[in-house]
Amino acid sequence: MEETEEDGPPRRAAWPLVLTLLVTLALGAVVAYHTTRPEPVASPAEARPGPNDMEIVPGHRVDVVTLGLDVVEVERRWGKALIRPAEGGLVYQFDQLGVSMMTSEGRVSSILVKNPAFRTRGGSAVQGDVDTVIREFGKAFELEQKPGNPDRVQYWDKGIHFTVEKTVISSIQVSEPVLAPSPHL
Repeated sequence: MEETEEDGPPRRAAWPLVLTLLVTLALGAVVAYHTTRPEPVASPAEARPGPNDMEIVPGHRVDVVTLGLDVVEVERRWGKALIRPAEGGLVYQFDQLGVSMMTSEGRVSSILVKNPAFRTRGGSAVQGDVDTVIREFGKAFELEQKPGNPDRVQYWDKGIHFTVEKTVISSIQVSEPVLAPSPHL
């Protein structure tokens, strides 16, 4: 009886190929993880003002105000703010700019924008359409809907949140990225 290729023992030449494929996939996942993480927020001691460019950078800054920046530096650049107490800190309102910020221990912890002149790199802005937001930041967001309140489109992992009335953006909040995304598809 003659042995055919189909009846013969399994080929061992496939193992090096499988091992190479697995190592390549693992390295690709590591590279993808390290290149898609949000820009790290500076520690309070390292926080520096950003450029004066009217840009909203998720998880990092709005114009010159960076997360972690000392409020004295913000007022030096933007002028005196109206200060209000809030749970966990103080709110500094810059009504002339349409921007307010939450502070803790004298440092900026989040920034709220209501002025359409401030924009993200992809063009998301107050008075813009929520479709622009989804095109720019993707479909992996948390949609918060409470009766009687505007909707919130939350990109926790990117550190940016949009208040939306019908389909129009009414405010944009920048905060430190905190969680992995909760997809809303």
